Amino acid sequence: MNYFKDVTEPTMGELINWFQIEYPIETSEMKDCSHAPENKNTPNPFHQEDSVWSHTMLVCKVAELDNATKINKISALFHDIGKPDSREEVQNDNGEIRVRFFGHEGLSFYKAVAPLERLHELGVITEEESITILKIISLHGVLFDHVAEDGLMKNPGKLFDKFNPDEPEVFEQFVKQVRYDSLGRFTSQDRIESTHNLGETIFTVEQFQEYFENKRKPETKEDASDAPWVDILIGCPGVGKSTYIQDTNAKKEAVIISRDDTLMEYAKENGIIGKKVKCFNCDENGDVYHNYPERTLLGTCKAPGCVKGYKIVQNYSDVWKELTDEDQKEIDKLLEAKFSKALKNKLNMIIDMTNMSNKRQRKWVNKVGKHYNKRATVFVVDYLEVKRRLNKRKEETGKSIPHKVVNGMMQAFMFPNYSMFNEVRTIW
Repeated sequence: MNYFKDVTEPTMGELINWFQIEYPIETSEMKDCSHAPENKNTPNPFHQEDSVWSHTMLVCKVAELDNATKINKISALFHDIGKPDSREEVQNDNGEIRVRFFGHEGLSFYKAVAPLERLHELGVITEEESITILKIISLHGVLFDHVAEDGLMKNPGKLFDKFNPDEPEVFEQFVKQVRYDSLGRFTSQDRIESTHNLGETIFTVEQFQEYFENKRKPETKEDASDAPWVDILIGCPGVGKSTYIQDTNAKKEAVIISRDDTLMEYAKENGIIGKKVKCFNCDENGDVYHNYPERTLLGTCKAPGCVKGYKIVQNYSDVWKELTDEDQKEIDKLLEAKFSKALKNKLNMIIDMTNMSNKRQRKWVNKVGKHYNKRATVFVVDYLEVKRRLNKRKEETGKSIPHKVVNGMMQAFMFPNYSMFNEVRTIW
């Protein structure tokens, strides 16, 4: 089907039509996801238009009326695509039930990957434009943290630092997206005046550029060619971090700082791997029973490795179940010792952990100090593809990570803060 008269300049209406046809499940989820509690007695004060889809359509209309760029049109369409998976109802101090979408920006980042890949296949956007859209989606919730009660900027440098100083156009598109997002709703909260000022008198491109012109080059940005480097890998389980290390010369070039690897080494050295343990799923004869409402034999245990009620500890999930709190503390000590040794000897390092939040990323940046060159590597993988890979891993290795845990990691994700790194790159 030919969705676009001009693939390089799609209209807002064409993009919405394409999305509803090619992604009906995601569209239905957004239409069925209410900003208000199920009882409807307490409307969401920030979203009185109710559904996520209604809000998205209003944001898209604001973008269209402003003759938005292609990047802003697509950002408007996808910015809240992760809300249905983050929705929860909570009770406030007054006893009222409210709806919140904690970490929906991170989930939207991952859920937008598949449609962005499809738009790239259709020739609508380039890979570079896709990355820009994902940056905007990941960060679109933070700007109003930097607006004071008087409507002026509050600690604007902390916001500017999240962006590449050499890409002022990305910052400009980000501010426009937040403006469209804020205007594309009916709200009882007074935010309109500040919203109209975005990009006009506050958070302008000129203020962004002036900030970096006046800013001294930070010590963390030293770029000596002979300095050691640290590469902080960023991505939830299943995005390909370990594969990346295996398929490159990483192990020859750097010390790998990985808690999972340290955990398995500890288990091997302390006799946990190879240990015979009782299977959690069956009785001593290998039979599985359903105990409610009455004890009923379901059949023979099919758990991987189980033989007549016992199994040999061999994979990550098996090991994890056998570790005590003291074991976990010892693993942390071993990991810290490995890191400290590499740091003392000024060796290159790769931090192979999830590192999803800016707080976690900053932890490693602060640890290595100013004498290391620092790189952030963000792995970009579609939400459903991550789940598929993790299911496949569970079948092949027994390593199991609940989907709820992975969703929580995605909710914590935020695109790296540029001020902390010499280089921020993405692996798509």
